[in-house]
Amino acid sequence: MYGAASLIVTAILLPFIGSVSVCLRFYVRLRLKPTFIGIDDWLILFSCILVWAQGANQVVAASIGDLGRDNKDTVEWRVKVAQKAAHANLIIEKVTYTTIKLSVLLFYRRIFLHQKKFRIANDILIILVTLWGFVFLLTFAFLAGDVNSPGENWGSLWFCITEVVSDVAILALPYPCIRELQMSKRDKMGVIAIFLLGTL
Repeated sequence: MYGAASLIVTAILLPFIGSVSVCLRFYVRLRLKPTFIGIDDWLILFSCILVWAQGANQVVAASIGDLGRDNKDTVEWRVKVAQKAAHANLIIEKVTYTTIKLSVLLFYRRIFLHQKKFRIANDILIILVTLWGFVFLLTFAFLAGDVNSPGENWGSLWFCITEVVSDVAILALPYPCIRELQMSKRDKMGVIAIFLLGTL
């Protein structure tokens, strides 16, 4: 189990790295290759803010609650703080994951705007991802808040499964369009490699 100090460091460091990436994205959009700021850009910015909220939540759980502490040294009020923080994190992450996925799908739409079949598949995924996030958000928002309850355990399991499936679907979406591009196989592989950066 990670210690409280390690959890606090990661809660600050990882959102910071994400923020740098988002800032670079806006810098490229506005300065290096001027273009309009789209919905995908605003969604990823909103996602970045939510990631910071998750980080702040983790800092609270580690510094005030019992997250990362030896169970022998914890007191009841610390346990309650950590439970509330964990439940809040479960709710925030649903919105975070949804907005990140939608940002990627809308970014794809910019690139393959004139591909009719792609637009249809993209629209279907946008609708499914939106419904997916909404359903899980409501599910966890109305659960009792006990992270060890059967409801939240089963909900977390199904969330993880569907989250991976949706990620695979989103990452696989542009490949048929790339295959039809008029370029060499080597160049296509380069484009695919760039899109695969999304797996990070």
